[in-house]
Amino acid sequence: MPSSHAQFMAFFAVYFSLWIHRRSKGFSPTVRWALSGGILAVSVTVALSRIYLSYHTVGQVACGYFIGALFAVIWFLITAWMRVTDLGGKGGMFDWITGGRRLWELVMWIGGVGYVKDLCTEVDIVRWEWEVWRRGALGVADGARILQEERKRK
Repeated sequence: MPSSHAQFMAFFAVYFSLWIHRRSKGFSPTVRWALSGGILAVSVTVALSRIYLSYHTVGQVACGYFIGALFAVIWFLITAWMRVTDLGGKGGMFDWITGGRRLWELVMWIGGVGYVKDLCTEVDIVRWEWEVWRRGALGVADGARILQEERKRK
């Protein structure tokens, strides 16, 4: 208690839906709704399978689904807030923690240590990746070279 399968699927479906509707610029509204509806249908199917297979009761699945959806909304709001806040930067009281960086810049710097990235800040990341791949279709080395050139231009 609660169902971890339902919890994970609810988190994924809700966070993905929020991301695709609020932060993604690369999809039309029709595609956004289709993707959101599809992932929601899959998440509900997984949750219902836990009841059908007698692994969990309806209450356990409902509790897991609620917790997953709640945490997805909370996490989405926290990361959205972190993107715009100046907490820690510009000589603030948290300079000793953030090193003078804004909170989101600090998180991105920490992520850079492990090569974790958030590419959704690009205007149309899907098209950009496609163009880079198309121009580098001659091979991996060419693709890597084009990526390096793209990074230098920014």
